[in-house]
Amino acid sequence: LKLSDRLPPGVMSLKYEWVPKPEKGFPAAYDPSPKGSNAFLVPGDEELFVGGGALNGAVGTLLLQHAGQEIAFKRDEDGNILKREEAGKQVPHFEKEECRHRRGQEGLFD
Repeated sequence: LKLSDRLPPGVMSLKYEWVPKPEKGFPAAYDPSPKGSNAFLVPGDEELFVGGGALNGAVGTLLLQHAGQEIAFKRDEDGNILKREEAGKQVPHFEKEECRHRRGQEGLFD
């Protein structure tokens, strides 16, 4: 089923392509040089958490470094993201309590 089959007459359709899967490993989570317009799905969670050691941490780092988004990573005086150990590996140190998006959501749903 194509998206255009679900749109009312006269509404523009949407064309999209999935990031191709490489022969080994996983597809890239982010394309720094996309062709034309693009959309980026942020995994996150119900508390808008984009830290951690897997894709959420990678997304948070990309949003901070490439999109200028305020992500609540603990950083040193030079702005470098500090790491902490989680399940035996070094991951970005996300300060969930300091996340302004989480605080805003908390205010809405408490």
